[in-house]
Amino acid sequence: MINTELTTLMNLLQQFLWPFIRIAAFLLASPLYAIEAFTVRLRIALAMMLTLFAVDNVPLSANLPFDAASIGIILSEILVGALLGFSLQVVNAALAIGGAAISNAMGLSFANIVDPALGNIPVISQFFVIFATLIFLGLDGHLQLISLLLESFTLLPLGELPDFARWYDLLVLWFPEMFVFGLSLGLPVAIALLLMNLGLGMVARSAPAMNIFSIGFPALLLCGMVFLFLSLPGLAAGIEIMWVRSLDTAGTLLGR
Repeated sequence: MINTELTTLMNLLQQFLWPFIRIAAFLLASPLYAIEAFTVRLRIALAMMLTLFAVDNVPLSANLPFDAASIGIILSEILVGALLGFSLQVVNAALAIGGAAISNAMGLSFANIVDPALGNIPVISQFFVIFATLIFLGLDGHLQLISLLLESFTLLPLGELPDFARWYDLLVLWFPEMFVFGLSLGLPVAIALLLMNLGLGMVARSAPAMNIFSIGFPALLLCGMVFLFLSLPGLAAGIEIMWVRSLDTAGTLLGR
């Protein structure tokens, strides 16, 4: 009797732990759920809750033991969840690149904030990330992430190794988009500030007695804020497109 109950308990634990590995790795790497506000306890609690929702619908093979011989499958599940999350982090990385370009042009390169997901980034990048997070929530991206995660167990059943060669080809084409998108965000404001710097340089040459540093820095800061405010509509449209593309890329990785 005890052996039967122990076997049943181990089967239930095995059925819970396999999807929990992929879900926990995904939440650790995905945007929104990887921010500092989501502490480790909250992430574990959310991963456990999502696992309970998924257990009844996960196509779990009966011949999938949870032992030392399955270390390769465990690492594969961690890699699948992490890569799905990182494929969505491209948007935040692009915003960090664009914000750094604008911060350097405005003279705010020393005003950095430590972000747990992206590291030491300028304040403009942090503003872009917060702005993009609000757009992400407005698009119901957090719900789409959960739906994609639960759907992944159908598209890529537990215990099956994905086609990493195809994943590599897709990610090699997708990850450089962070630089393209980041520069497309930062260049308009950076170029406008560069032209303003040229104008200040001409003023300094024509009036050497003028203290250009006491005038130039506040002027650059003020004009940078104005240019940034004027570019917000286009920025919002670009961020929305990038979120949609990132979700489509994650779905393509799973073979949707």
